[in-house]
Amino acid sequence: MNDTDTALPDPEVLNAAYLKRHPRLGSSVLCSSVYALNRYFVAKVGDRTTPGEAATMIFLRHRGVPVPEVYLHFADPTTGEYCIIMERIDGTPLEEAPGLDDPSWRGTITSQLAAILKALRDLKLDESSEKIIGSLCFVRPEAAASEGIALGPVRDAFFSDRKGGQAPGLYRTELGFREAIMECVDRRGDRSDGTDLALSLLEQMPGTESGQNEEQEIVFTHGQLDARHILVKGDKVVGIVDWSQAGFYPGYWEYVKAHFWPSDNEQANAIIREAMEPRQMELAVWLHAKSVIW
Repeated sequence: MNDTDTALPDPEVLNAAYLKRHPRLGSSVLCSSVYALNRYFVAKVGDRTTPGEAATMIFLRHRGVPVPEVYLHFADPTTGEYCIIMERIDGTPLEEAPGLDDPSWRGTITSQLAAILKALRDLKLDESSEKIIGSLCFVRPEAAASEGIALGPVRDAFFSDRKGGQAPGLYRTELGFREAIMECVDRRGDRSDGTDLALSLLEQMPGTESGQNEEQEIVFTHGQLDARHILVKGDKVVGIVDWSQAGFYPGYWEYVKAHFWPSDNEQANAIIREAMEPRQMELAVWLHAKSVIW
């Protein structure tokens, strides 16, 4: 093994342009890109890469969740793009796994994924913290350990283009979160494309009758759990990647968002869905809202 294979790149040469000269991983052209620096390190760079994603992975790794280890994170002084240098997990995306045709293998992976999701849902920022809807961020930009992490505004894709609307924030209730997204749907939708129906469905979700907001569970959520972001090796789930939209969200959010951009591999999709409690009513409403935005 060459020493250069296991050494981090020289900090003197680290910038977005240098990182982008390496092979690009994945096929998405819509979001931040991941580049393979060598067999052991990858770099995530782009407009939607944020310090909060680095904070999230540091927080989760300290709590035993299988996420990449973060080694460096910084803003490129020239372009302003945020860069995260992290571990390259030795695994295959679930949608490409050779064991998908084996029912026993699928059952094993489903059970492991369900256990990981339960562990996520049980997480608290700290023992005394109130459950509030929001995403993780660094208290200080130079923070590098879980003690420097706090709760900040949500980073969900619904808020990615607000056309002058209110910026995303922290929400103490599911109703407050839903109303913020309704405002986003109202601004971004075209009245000819079902926007009014989407708003009506969102408004009538359970818990809003007579102005009373039913208590909703708030849990830690990946936010875009699909078969491209789950890595397996043999019969083990070895990693979950892309935590850009993660945070504390309503209990139904993981199931709903897992249906937004599914893989073309239905066997892989089925594993993810079977690892979660179905929330069909909420799914139907939010899929309609999605159709207005995207």
